[in-house]
Amino acid sequence: MKLLRIEFERLPIFRNGHFCIDFLATDRVMKDDELYCVDRNVYTEKLLAFVGMNATGKTTVLRLLNFACQVVIANRDLNSLGMDQEDIIQDGTLMQIVFFHNGKYYQLKSEIGIRDKKGVIDGTQEYYFKEESLVSKPKSAVTSKRNVFVFDDTGRNVERLIRSQLNSETKLALKDDASMVILVTRENDSAVANLLATNYLNYSPMMGKTPVEVLNVFDDNIEYLTTIKNKQDTVPHWRLKFKNQDKVYDIDFGVRLNQLVSAGTIKGHALLGNAIAMLHYGGYLFVDELENHFNKELVHMILNLFASAETNPHGACLVFSTHYAEILDFIHRKDNVYINRKENGLLSVSKFADEVHRIEVKKSEIIISNCLTGTAPQYENMQALREAICKVI
Repeated sequence: MKLLRIEFERLPIFRNGHFCIDFLATDRVMKDDELYCVDRNVYTEKLLAFVGMNATGKTTVLRLLNFACQVVIANRDLNSLGMDQEDIIQDGTLMQIVFFHNGKYYQLKSEIGIRDKKGVIDGTQEYYFKEESLVSKPKSAVTSKRNVFVFDDTGRNVERLIRSQLNSETKLALKDDASMVILVTRENDSAVANLLATNYLNYSPMMGKTPVEVLNVFDDNIEYLTTIKNKQDTVPHWRLKFKNQDKVYDIDFGVRLNQLVSAGTIKGHALLGNAIAMLHYGGYLFVDELENHFNKELVHMILNLFASAETNPHGACLVFSTHYAEILDFIHRKDNVYINRKENGLLSVSKFADEVHRIEVKKSEIIISNCLTGTAPQYENMQALREAICKVI
């Protein structure tokens, strides 16, 4: 399965209540670096980057994209995703996902509702699907990138399912908070993983023995790192050994690993562990602030793992945010970079390629210079801060 577009409407925190992200390569394909060929001239991105100042919605966008992926790829129920704490999804929010699966193009449209949880009187609410439609067409119906997203054909090529019109047996088996997309994607061969939580609490959720090659990229003094869970253990624990030391550290599983190894090693352990899995399955990995705890060359290495056809033959996609525009200079394309902005309290997301047509100028120079507006702190605000500090010291 390959995602082609994720779109949300009726989100009050976004300008016009809407944003749309393309996984489909929309710029001209000169060579297939950073791209995966899905069907003839239809290519998907292997890297998707979101850049912007603080508080411009980068994390929010990643959470929404992960939300959509969990529904359509992992077939997760709405109420198992924890989005109620984010105050993002509203009653009546529309989610549209276009994807390619088993030789067909699909368009899923879902209207999400919020209601008081049944049988609970403490005001707890739950999500459910008010209505959904799932339209499909064979790949033979797509003759160019321009009609990939056209599903309003009433001809015989188009098949349409409506949630409210499903037969009674299917409705009975389908929970209110489970998407009807499970009817066609239950056996999909993709996967999704996210490291969004680890950005705030530095820990690694990876289990088992970690290849020493992974560890030594971040700390070449480690001999091995593994998780152990004996019969008497209620939770697993880490076993860590350094080179040229006899001592083996046995520590609780979780954040205590921070006391012995660097934050970069822990994040790298989690990131590469998930990256290897996604590269194997051709899946989707979400990482907030990719540069956090890493030097530039390590970031470059991670980007190259996904961009290269040798290490990413199945078209896995790394979806990440960053504060540092210099990282974007490692990315060759323009249609896989998005700029996040916030104006009058509302968020917006725009494609870099739609705003910048010149390819000879570095992305970092354009963004840092603020020539697109809203991509760098205003000089007046920084000067006012400097003056305020001078007054108190």
